[in-house]
Amino acid sequence: MNSIERNLPVKVLEFLENNNISEESVIVVGFSGGPDSTALLLSLNSIRKEKGIHIIAAYVNHGMRDRLQLEEDDAFVTRLTEKLDIQLETRILPPGKISRISKEQGRSSEEVARELRYDFFHSILNQHNDSYLLLGHNLDDQFETMIVRFFQGSGISGLKGIPHRNDRILRPLIGCRKDEILSYLHKIQQDFRIDPTNQENDFLRNNVRNNLIPAIESIFPSFERALLSQEKRFHEIDTYFKEQSEAVSMKFHSHDCSISINVYNKASHLVRLNLLYKMFDHSYWGVVKGFRVPEVFFNPLISGNLEKNRIYAQAYGMRIQTDSVSLIFTSLESEESGFYYILEEPYNKITGLYIVSAGGKETIEIEKESQSNLVFRSFFEGDTISISGREIQLKELFKKWNVLQSKKNLIPIIADSLGIIAVLGGFQGYKNIFRSKTANSAGKFNILYLGISKIVQE
Repeated sequence: MNSIERNLPVKVLEFLENNNISEESVIVVGFSGGPDSTALLLSLNSIRKEKGIHIIAAYVNHGMRDRLQLEEDDAFVTRLTEKLDIQLETRILPPGKISRISKEQGRSSEEVARELRYDFFHSILNQHNDSYLLLGHNLDDQFETMIVRFFQGSGISGLKGIPHRNDRILRPLIGCRKDEILSYLHKIQQDFRIDPTNQENDFLRNNVRNNLIPAIESIFPSFERALLSQEKRFHEIDTYFKEQSEAVSMKFHSHDCSISINVYNKASHLVRLNLLYKMFDHSYWGVVKGFRVPEVFFNPLISGNLEKNRIYAQAYGMRIQTDSVSLIFTSLESEESGFYYILEEPYNKITGLYIVSAGGKETIEIEKESQSNLVFRSFFEGDTISISGREIQLKELFKKWNVLQSKKNLIPIIADSLGIIAVLGGFQGYKNIFRSKTANSAGKFNILYLGISKIVQE
């Protein structure tokens, strides 16, 4: 073996040893047949006798591409694992299943595919003691993730990028550039499968990879070193504030959790954020495993002191409120208790109750602050809308409209960083009202046309 052929397996071996992966461990490899997972599988195969590990290749056919391509993927995966004498576990998803779930739950197909894939991986892990899942994410993936999260306004926890290890999930190639992986495969004359959709810029990741990163690299040739430094810095900051939040006393019960208002008000911004995510994770009842609520959802709870006896939010199957002494997260029984969605371009979203799209036959014209995301949500206690220079309380407006209690949380609200843009009461038999428009000074506002329709319940 020359140095390139040795280098990748050596890095994988060092990664396993640094993470205290013992001999005789069961290693489940998320194997797609692409270059990253192929290089990882071959690297592990070259050290399995030395390390004494048992390897299982886990392959998922998502049923999302051309039938001939999927059949060729299946054949490649089977052929290589048989050649290496590696156990292969396969899950074939029916064509259209991911698309159907995506529409039913108002989630992206990529998110649904990921969840089904990880469910399969974990089902294999749970059959073995001392087992680990190894994935082929590389350093280029890390850069893409950090850049995407930066422009999406992610917090410290998101800006640190993809974790090298998350309990039983490890990523041995996270320190390797894509070029190094491809050179390794070329030197050992190993082919691999290529997903043609990776060249299409319809997906955000592909657009960032194919267009944004080359532009950044042309202006900042040493951007990689800077991002690696930032990754380490953000990891240290996140760890510090998580440790600070762990020291805070909280009460957890089966359907709710709480923290003293006085204790919470004394906490810093980042400690508060960690506490809120901890409480959210405990109270969330939804179908999406490991769901991460957008940070903007917590904005009313982050700055300033909490008010007593107030309902701050009701969405994601929970109510967030204060009584006279505590901040309380309470699990609720149905999604009709409230909803909250971030709308990003191209503004296409299917929720449990509504379909939102850009344009369409029946459109609603809104004026949006140009730099902020849109939020499509239900009513929050304390909501106001600015009309003709006056702040109108939605609570009082709903009383004037005689809104039934059962319908209050079904009325869609559109908001940006400046506040509420529109209250679409017309969908529940009331009125639509809109924030007063502002002169479009220096491009501060954009005019959007959204098509919104109510889903007919069969």
